[in-house]
Amino acid sequence: MAQGHGLNVVAIVRSSETGTALNESCANMNGTRVDVHVGKLTDVHPDVEIFHNADVLLLDVDPSSSEEVAALSSIVSDRFPKTPVVATTANASLQDVRQLMRLGVVDVVPQPVTPNDLGTAIEYAARSRAKSEGGVDSGRGKIISVLKAGGGVGATTLAVQAGYLIAQRFKGERHKASLIDLDLQFGNASLYMDIDNRVGLLDLVESPERMDVSLLQSVMGRHESGLDVLAAPRDVMPLEVVSSSAVDGCLKVAADLYSYVLVDLPTVWCDWTMQALQKSDIVLLVTQLTVPHVRQARRQLDHLSAHGLGGIPVKVVVNRFEKGWGKGVSAKEAAKAMNRGIDYFVMSDFKLVSEAINQGVPIAKIARRSKVEKSIADLVDSTVKELSGGEVRSEPRLRIGFGR
Repeated sequence: MAQGHGLNVVAIVRSSETGTALNESCANMNGTRVDVHVGKLTDVHPDVEIFHNADVLLLDVDPSSSEEVAALSSIVSDRFPKTPVVATTANASLQDVRQLMRLGVVDVVPQPVTPNDLGTAIEYAARSRAKSEGGVDSGRGKIISVLKAGGGVGATTLAVQAGYLIAQRFKGERHKASLIDLDLQFGNASLYMDIDNRVGLLDLVESPERMDVSLLQSVMGRHESGLDVLAAPRDVMPLEVVSSSAVDGCLKVAADLYSYVLVDLPTVWCDWTMQALQKSDIVLLVTQLTVPHVRQARRQLDHLSAHGLGGIPVKVVVNRFEKGWGKGVSAKEAAKAMNRGIDYFVMSDFKLVSEAINQGVPIAKIARRSKVEKSIADLVDSTVKELSGGEVRSEPRLRIGFGR
């Protein structure tokens, strides 16, 4: 839930029921005030004084109405370009949401409005306002999602070893790096780290209303390297046991606590994997130089773009790379098939990596200065540098069911 910190939210909504829901949702937001006005957006002149007193504008808009869309565009682009605008609408399609996002709104909240959706939207709008006024969002950690181009590419191993290296970069400092295993049915991150997984993700998402820093800390496993892990369930669980709001809350709390949050995603696409990707600052798409994996990588890239996530920085990582590997797919052929370049190559060393997995330790603890460790270190250093030096990315806010 967003904290608000005394924000003044001015809302224009078309029904008193929506207005009541807004007032109830803002009741526990630490002083956030919502000034509700009932009526169509086109009936309210945007020069009235109530707009000038707003920290955040929440506007009910019908995407099928050209007049309301024009009014919204005028408010966002011309009259109040420095005031973050959150749109709310009922029964929005993916195309509707994209249309609203292109107009410049910072978030789209579906109706009926829920406290979780509204709280997250207002918090995001507040961060957007602070940034536009010259502030920085220094408290938010960076989320690095690891996306697989099919099974067996070694993405979990890469996530674990990258997590070790990030933790070691900040050795002695608490809460710098964590790994969240969202591979709900076949996650092995805790096993690769030799950490007990009796508590973990399931304990957190079963009580989303209690999700906070204290609860997250209580269910995290801790590795001697300094990397914390939120373990996937021991048993195979149905995907629907996790909700989008639970994933949203989990990642928000993790980013509040840790400087870097690695997220190991499953190979499936659903509402909550979309939610995780929406909150990501960067995505590492892990593949291998085989025909099936290159094809799946292209499909993942196309899917990201088709669902409005093309603005997220994506780095293609070829894992288990061997130079002069004979008759396999060449890097040049793979790049052509994916219609984009390859960003990183992680060298192959099956014996060394397997030994590190079996012992639950960083590769360097088995053999120092190996080619595979160096290539992972180059990936980590480049990613951390990009996330530390670049601007905070505006995450896409597509609150919409997968596949609609």
